[in-house]
Amino acid sequence: MKPAHLVLAVSVFAGAVGCSGSDQLPVVADPTVKVDSTPKPALELVDLSKVPPLDPKGRFQDGRTGDGQPNPVAKDIVANGKDSIPFLIRKLEDETELDPRIIDYWYRLSEGDLALVILFDLFTDKTETDSTIHGFSYDEFLERGGNRTLTGEEVLRRYIQKHGRARIKQRWQQLWDEKKDKIFWDERCYCFRLGT
Repeated sequence: MKPAHLVLAVSVFAGAVGCSGSDQLPVVADPTVKVDSTPKPALELVDLSKVPPLDPKGRFQDGRTGDGQPNPVAKDIVANGKDSIPFLIRKLEDETELDPRIIDYWYRLSEGDLALVILFDLFTDKTETDSTIHGFSYDEFLERGGNRTLTGEEVLRRYIQKHGRARIKQRWQQLWDEKKDKIFWDERCYCFRLGT
């Protein structure tokens, strides 16, 4: 600590002790500590159409684009924590067309499609294949079955054709309604998990 700061701290401490009238030492804030109070961005301002092309070898929350640049939309969604889950669920039936190049090899992409992919990623552990919720991996949820020749987009289109987008939203909403108090962000694995 610099001498000037030391004198100021001692003066403040002595003045506080003299005025307190008790034997307990007062709590004095360290003037050298800077508090970073960056607010989280409002979810209503998060625009999924602004998602840059995703890195095909990573999860959405890892925050990298296909060309290795930071993904600001991923940063905003992660910053909002659990509040991002109902935000994404509300978008699952949105048919607004987005640039399909956001996801490699997709021919068509809606806002609902992208919200679904993001949700799956947010509940995928560092293996990038295992869901943290039983039955909610991409292939299980969308009923891929044993057909490995289908692309990810084809699996989704077949499910929508069979059950509709409303069923996707209903299942995610049910999960949220039943488990929201047990869902937590695991900083080590950088994904959502279910607690006990």
